[in-house]
Amino acid sequence: MEESDTPLKKKLDEFGNNLTTVIGFVCLAVWVINYKYFLKWETVNGWPTNIQFSFDKCTYYFKTAVALAVAAIPEGLPAVITTCFALGTRKMAQKNSIMRKLASVETDFNVWWEKDGPKDASWEGTTYDPKDGGIVDWSCFNMDANLQAVAEICAVCNDAGVYRDGRVFRVTGLPTEAALKVLVEKMGVPDVKARKRIRGLQMMANYLIDNSSVKLGCCEWWTKRSKRVGTLELDRVRKSMSVIVRELSGHN
Repeated sequence: MEESDTPLKKKLDEFGNNLTTVIGFVCLAVWVINYKYFLKWETVNGWPTNIQFSFDKCTYYFKTAVALAVAAIPEGLPAVITTCFALGTRKMAQKNSIMRKLASVETDFNVWWEKDGPKDASWEGTTYDPKDGGIVDWSCFNMDANLQAVAEICAVCNDAGVYRDGRVFRVTGLPTEAALKVLVEKMGVPDVKARKRIRGLQMMANYLIDNSSVKLGCCEWWTKRSKRVGTLELDRVRKSMSVIVRELSGHN
């Protein structure tokens, strides 16, 4: 399976093409500006005569233009990018995140949607506790159809769970899927009445004797709207998990 180019690689390719074009024009301009040193002629009756051309000087100034082009190429750019990736990987490793590829660090998790929605929304939190941190500049009223689809997929196409071991929140299943469920809890639900009811149930759960259970009310709200009727398990070929659901309207 061919991997698509990452956003940073696309930007670097665009930057390289633009830089090559600019350097080419500058070098050509430098070479042409010095034409009088290797190309001379006299004008008689408005026409050039006695043209003198020096191949050695022409080659000399051409080499000068090429040297200028080589000097303008940022040879240290790949090393700087790799170093930035390594530092980013180190910081994420300190938060118990494992990056299989350096390029994964470049993903911009802060940009959520296009220019029609709020800008620079980002979520905070370092544990699986839904109350640990939240989403900056976020309101449930900002959940358009696309964000609702994201929340529904994260909740329904998910087999993970979260429980509490003393003061530590742990997961059952894949950690990534558990993190997505925690994200759904921080996003909330678009229904106002359901949101108030979920908040009340979460407050009641804090006073239960069995404090090991973690109430994921928002995820349950989404799963009740779509009944799972089939699951396509993760395999090496598809490299993804899918579910077939039946919505309340009866559509699959």
